[in-house]
Amino acid sequence: MAADLVADQGMSNAQAALRAATGPTVFSAFGGGNARFNNSANVDLDAVNLLVGVGSRTGSLLLGGFFEAGTGSFDSSNSFSNAASVSASGSSEYYGLGVLGRYDIGEGSLSGAYVDGALRLGRSSLSYASNNLCDIGGQCASYHVTSNYVGAHIGAGYLLPLTTQTVIDFSSRYFWNHMSGTSLQVVGDPVTFDAITSSRWRNGLRFDYTLPNGLPPYIGAAYDYEYKGMMRASAYGLGLPSSDLGGGTSIAEVGMRYSGNNMHVELALQDYSGQRDGWGGHVAFKYQY
Repeated sequence: MAADLVADQGMSNAQAALRAATGPTVFSAFGGGNARFNNSANVDLDAVNLLVGVGSRTGSLLLGGFFEAGTGSFDSSNSFSNAASVSASGSSEYYGLGVLGRYDIGEGSLSGAYVDGALRLGRSSLSYASNNLCDIGGQCASYHVTSNYVGAHIGAGYLLPLTTQTVIDFSSRYFWNHMSGTSLQVVGDPVTFDAITSSRWRNGLRFDYTLPNGLPPYIGAAYDYEYKGMMRASAYGLGLPSSDLGGGTSIAEVGMRYSGNNMHVELALQDYSGQRDGWGGHVAFKYQY
């Protein structure tokens, strides 16, 4: 969700904020939602994310830096053919810094094309507890881990004007995220969590329409495919049950933007179905000074 917030509402709001700006401009985005990951370990996640940044534009080039943070809570359930099911709950947090950029081609045969990207670095933490994993003394599994993360995306798109009021935005983006591994004691046993690498490719289109009053609503659709996303752990050198987040997710969205005076606001709702089921919402805000 954090990488999507940067690539979608964060990038969009930075672009809107700097379209007519003559100097540095503040932009921000806030998002939240629920997602259920359908795999060997079903996970139900509620999360909120935010970013605040400052950017500037030189000609067709937009550059910005931002701070990001988020928190969430989850419930999980693992089913096994030769053992009892295991239920657990926990929470997660992250914070970090990042940079983003976009270049628009405004003339020539490639007029309407653009490229964008972002790089994120930060620290994340995870708390976990289960009343189904207990030793003979009644001590149940719980732990708190922290790790570093790095993430990036690179994308390209094309803005196709149909009329003076309608534009279709075709886009394709590749997302890469990596979280370092760690080792700790769980109920007295040494457990090692492997590093996690996520590799996603998302293709989509968005239909923008400007109403006579200047409020431009939009609708969009995309397909997101996770190629990796494997979560592995081991104890005493033996592998523990793993979770695979790989698979495809269809995304539908609807939103509206408002620009007036020195302010720009964007509201959006998304629906997810497939490997990841759920919904999400985003609010983006900028103020030019």
